This record gives sequence, C-alpha cells and structure tokens, in this order.
Amino acid sequence: MEQINVILEDSLGVALIYRSTRKLTLTREGHRLLAAAHKMLEAVEGELVDLSVSATAPSGELRVTVPSVLSKSHFTEQIAAFSKAHPRIKLSLDFSDIRRDLIDAGFDIAIRMGPKAKATRTALQAMAEQKGVCRDFAHLAIALCRCMNIPARYCTGYLSDTGEPLPHPPGDFAAWMEVFLSGEWHMFDPRNNKPRFARILIARGRDATDVPLTQTFGQYPLTEFKVWTDELA
Repeated sequence: MEQINVILEDSLGVALIYRSTRKLTLTREGHRLLAAAHKMLEAVEGELVDLSVSATAPSGELRVTVPSVLSKSHFTEQIAAFSKAHPRIKLSLDFSDIRRDLIDAGFDIAIRMGPKAKATRTALQAMAEQKGVCRDFAHLAIALCRCMNIPARYCTGYLSDTGEPLPHPPGDFAAWMEVFLSGEWHMFDPRNNKPRFARILIARGRDATDVPLTQTFGQYPLTEFKVWTDELA
C-alpha cells in the first residue's frame, strides 16, 4: 500500500500523508482526495442500485394513442393508477381519433373503438363497411363461396387461446366456416386467418340463425357471461 501511495504522490507532485515514527496523518491534499474518492464510491453504489432495480421493475418510455372520448372517462383513473404502480415508466398519451401508423408515428400501442356488433348485419353490409365480428366475416366468406357454387357451411363454437401469447383476452363464442373441396370438408377462419391450436365445435348449419348457441322467446336479460378453455395434460 505504501508503494502505491508513493507512486500516486510522485504522479501528483504533492504529499498526501505526513509520516512520522509514531503515526501517519493525511495532508490537506490527502483529505481532498479522500473526499473525492468517497463521492466516486457513492455514485457507483447509486448506479448499481438503479441498475438492479431496472432489472426487476418495468422501465422506459411507453407512447400510447387513445380515442379522444376516453379523456373524460374512468380510463384516466386507470392510467393514473398504472403510473403510480410503475413510476419508472414514462407514459405519453395522445388523445386523438386520427388513424396513425404506429411505426412512422413512433407509438407503441394504439387503442381504438368501433361500433358494437350489429345483430342484423348482412354479408353485403360486412363487405361494404369493411368491419364486423367473426360471425359477419364467416357469413361473407360463405356467401362468396356459394356465389361460385362451392359448398360451404357455418360453424359455431369456442376458440381456445391455447398456444397464443399472453395476456389472453376474455373468452367468447366464435364462428368460422368449412368448405367442401376435393371431396372433403376443410376448415377456414375468415376472422383470424391463421391456424389455431384448439377449436371446440358446437354446431354446423347454413348460417348463424340456423345454429344459434341460445334461442329464447321474449325478454331474456343476460346477467353474466364467461367462457374459458383449458388444455388437458
């Protein structure tokens, strides 16, 4: 240690320690260097703590574009709760109804709202409006097949989220179609347009009216609605 101190004093051109036969005492320059060293150690320790927290807690910038109508709703309370729970996330909100390109505009998430599903929407209306739910797109695809004299039938059931990335949305009923090609029936999903791991078929028919999941007469209020599917080992 003494050799290191001598080398340091030689390089600085000042004495850092008073030496006597009884004790060693820091010079004024030695005290200054010691104080600076303490500050350096404190800064390093602080950065190490910040880095360890960053490794376990969500952090960074999150830019979200949200419909303007939500600016005066309970959504703002949920955003405040989110910010309080995740103080290391810098949240930037854009309340706008303009359709944006997420990449070009630099947004991470876009939340948009649309009209509720219309119970009376026809295949022609789904094509003209360019929107709808799985039932509407299944009706449209079936209608196009029948226009080309290709047998097609409506399918209703459950669509499992097994194998899909988390978080999963609330479960719901689903609709797809089957088309008769080359002597056998083939399944197609106009809504999701990709293979899914598990479909739970309930009924097949000409259309949604032909095979409803529930059929009631008179007023019949729905008080609770839950759908879930689990993979069996």
